[in-house]
Amino acid sequence: MDQELEAFLMSRNVCEDNLQRMKMDEIDRAVLNVMTDAEMAKYIPSYGSRLAVRSFCHIKETDRRTTQVIHRLRQNIAEGKRKRSFAESSSERNYDLMARHRNTNASRSKRRIELGWQHYHNHDIHQVRSKNGGGTRHLAVEKSTMVKQIMETAKNLFFPEGKSPKGSVEDFTYEICDFKKQSVDMTTTIADLYEQSKLKMLRLYLCTKPTVHSVPDSDVSDTEIHEQV
Repeated sequence: MDQELEAFLMSRNVCEDNLQRMKMDEIDRAVLNVMTDAEMAKYIPSYGSRLAVRSFCHIKETDRRTTQVIHRLRQNIAEGKRKRSFAESSSERNYDLMARHRNTNASRSKRRIELGWQHYHNHDIHQVRSKNGGGTRHLAVEKSTMVKQIMETAKNLFFPEGKSPKGSVEDFTYEICDFKKQSVDMTTTIADLYEQSKLKMLRLYLCTKPTVHSVPDSDVSDTEIHEQV
């Protein structure tokens, strides 16, 4: 039993014999918080004193938790200051690394791109998932490659031998779209798109619309969503 609790019990006129019994039975604030009223009455006969003791223990437990929270906040603030100090001291080195990385990208003749397939259905466009012949394909292409060449590559990937689960290659009209679902000019190069978008990884889509033949409703789910990379 801590001295603060003992002093409070004495202020509530708990007799010395009961205090000694509590000490022998190792009754402290944590134990008092879980004792029933009948159990506590063996040590503290007065009902009003028992209520006062419960309130006292509750307040002290709340204060203890508040102190712990404040301590953790101070630790987090101190840790944040150390991290900022480290970041500032190493900023020049990081800048040099980033500059070398940009120069390396500029000197490469090829860039990687991600290529997917989006299909118009029920007046909306859905990304075709892998189980339906779509999915995301990863390619390394020359920076000078034009979008019209990407379209031919996409047709070969998603319509092997001119066929796909959604129909023949002749059944659709085609365009290449960016991640905003906006059509991309066929004469634009991969280098131009990287320069315009400032993306680390360029993602393009083969966008298809049915022409003469209709795609059966069962081929496309109304709940089909964009596939995550």
